[in-house]
Amino acid sequence: MKRRVPLIITFLMGVLMVVTFFIPREPFGSFEQRMLVWFSILGGFTLLLGLDSLVKHHFRRIIRKRKDSFYSIVTLVSLFGTLAAGIVTWAKYGTPLEFASLEQIGSFYWVYWWIMVPLQSTVFALLAFFIASAAYRAFRARTFDATLLLVAAILVMIGKMTMGVVPAALILAVFLVAAGVYRFFVREPVLGIIFGSIGVALGVLVIIFPAAKIAQIAPQVQEWIMSVPQMAARRGILIGVTLGAVAMSIRIILGIERTYLSST
Repeated sequence: MKRRVPLIITFLMGVLMVVTFFIPREPFGSFEQRMLVWFSILGGFTLLLGLDSLVKHHFRRIIRKRKDSFYSIVTLVSLFGTLAAGIVTWAKYGTPLEFASLEQIGSFYWVYWWIMVPLQSTVFALLAFFIASAAYRAFRARTFDATLLLVAAILVMIGKMTMGVVPAALILAVFLVAAGVYRFFVREPVLGIIFGSIGVALGVLVIIFPAAKIAQIAPQVQEWIMSVPQMAARRGILIGVTLGAVAMSIRIILGIERTYLSST
């Protein structure tokens, strides 16, 4: 019974939401909006349950003196300290984010501005290094497909560089020639010849054509890459994600997917 009732509720709600999408008349027309309100209410209760689980977990770590329990203390102090600051600021100014002047700054706004914002900046700064590492692994010209990805990325960067299109194109030509020499003597001679030829051709074109013409063409190439092949790949990914979401929704509505009932 503990599993059957949630499955019945899920099936009925899923079918009703699909029906309301195709029938705009009452009582189905406003049913979706009412359900969104209920979903927000349920989301608030699930947030409270998540906070309760978080507090219990870290309390157990502190009591049992687990490894790195100091971080659990920091987590709990930060949680309750931010909550207290928000309550005090709300009681004093009527809103937690009060900032009429430096003399009237609330404690919650102080926590937000001087603790949370620097922490967010630090996390995003660290993400830059991870993105650079992932880009290096993705753009390594080991295969022809990876080479196309690398060339497209460099062309896009050239179209957006503030240093000038001609210097950026010359740098790209040098890199391609260097990659071709490396490939020719170390790994794959054929691919090395291709890289070297492309690099030499690019360098010659940059030297022969007027700089103004190149500066006009490069942004157009960058815009074409972003509008045609990039957009085609993006739409393909979105179609796949949408089909996967539809398939998962059908599995949940029909009771085939029951991972959300694992705790019952």
